[in-house]
Amino acid sequence: MKKQLLIASLFLVSLGATAQKIKEKKGEIFLDKVKIANIEKVKTEKPKYYQISNVDGNPLFKVKTFVYKSILFHDDETTDYHVVTGDKIQDTLAIVEKGFYITQKRIVKYLVEAGFLNSNGYNEANIPNLIAKSTKIPTKLVELQNKEKSLKNTLATK
Repeated sequence: MKKQLLIASLFLVSLGATAQKIKEKKGEIFLDKVKIANIEKVKTEKPKYYQISNVDGNPLFKVKTFVYKSILFHDDETTDYHVVTGDKIQDTLAIVEKGFYITQKRIVKYLVEAGFLNSNGYNEANIPNLIAKSTKIPTKLVELQNKEKSLKNTLATK
């Protein structure tokens, strides 16, 4: 029993030692105590967004919130969803993480875990893979949109 407990504790310690330390401090993104990028909250008349730039300050991409308006109910039924879009990414990539809310720390954690950023900064080699795996609008909203379209067509034919 003592051997199993020792092995389990060593395993947990080794996991902690190899995990990447992600930190966001005063608009700077650090990975294992090395600055890899900057993040800035940009306030506009439209909803705010976060601008991610490299260490030199050159813009890489933005994390924005979009509002999906129901086809049938318009402004009465809306759903917010978040996307990554921008200067170095030629496409719009939906953030489909369940329960994702937009704060600097959550964005930084997501960007590192998803593979947008790594220990060298911007991970340009991984972007085509992310584009291939991701959608422009979250799948649940596409399904909702299709249901509403079919319901609208059904109501229009009657």
